[in-house]
Amino acid sequence: MQIVCDTRGLEVSVRNQCFHFETATTSRMVHPNKVTSILVTAPCRISSPAMELATLHQIPFIICDHCGLPVVRTYSAQFINITSLRRKHYKFTSVPEAASWAMETILRKIEGQISTMMYVADRKPILKDQADKAKTEISTLTQKISHNFDQTKPDWKKTVLFLESYAASRYWQIIGQKLPAPFTFSNRVKFDAPDLFNPGINYLYGMLRNQMDTVISSTGLDPGLGIVHCDQYKTPTLVFDLMEPFRPVIDRMLLTAILEKNVKVLLSGVQEDGNLSKIQRKWLIEFFITGLENRISYNGRVLSIKSHMFRDVQQLTTLIKAL
Repeated sequence: MQIVCDTRGLEVSVRNQCFHFETATTSRMVHPNKVTSILVTAPCRISSPAMELATLHQIPFIICDHCGLPVVRTYSAQFINITSLRRKHYKFTSVPEAASWAMETILRKIEGQISTMMYVADRKPILKDQADKAKTEISTLTQKISHNFDQTKPDWKKTVLFLESYAASRYWQIIGQKLPAPFTFSNRVKFDAPDLFNPGINYLYGMLRNQMDTVISSTGLDPGLGIVHCDQYKTPTLVFDLMEPFRPVIDRMLLTAILEKNVKVLLSGVQEDGNLSKIQRKWLIEFFITGLENRISYNGRVLSIKSHMFRDVQQLTTLIKAL
């Protein structure tokens, strides 16, 4: 399970080889075998023995900002048997197999976007004609580009990113139009959104990033060595690559909750500075953690979302090791 430290002043220490979480009014002990990660969303005091216990059991401490994005993440200093894998990882980024993997990854994302778009249109009949048209246009372009895709061309990334960008623009035009207020939106924005959908989905994407980073790190791949996304300073581009097919999965989770009116906490409104309130962030974290256990059909298998994420990373690792 993931432990969420969202209370200001909470102290994390070690007692009897267990994590000990204590506030002014409560205390709790948790054995490390029951913990997958520790998420810190409020100022806390973390002891060095607690850090050592976490690294011994390969449990990351993840400290997030108010948008849910990780600013600090702990790793064990003892990297074992990953040097050769990372050399192969670096080599993989420049071979034709990487281009094929990238195209397949984006095609899965687009397939998920079409499915989510039609899901919304089925529940909002006024969108049916627009959604059908967008589906046809996206599918036609996808089929044309994927059929003529040349993985040996040096500019293959431009083709993949163009297809992704086009599908995303058509997808979001449909999704945000007829959601109930205050979730209606016309554009996807990362900051200072006038609606509640954008800050909510941005925070969930931050949680998705944390989860995918954890999965990638457990295999030994370099989270910062991307294949589709360009290398950027202090940016985990491989995490972004592997997140892509799961974005529409997370979109659908939130859209379902909105359309089924299971978002009372989110309706409490954002703070004056435009950020989500503590109670909203807490609800989104719990919503995400619970949602990871949902079983969905994806890439030919029915598994939990969390299991699908592990499977995608393992499949990429296998491709890289085969070099």
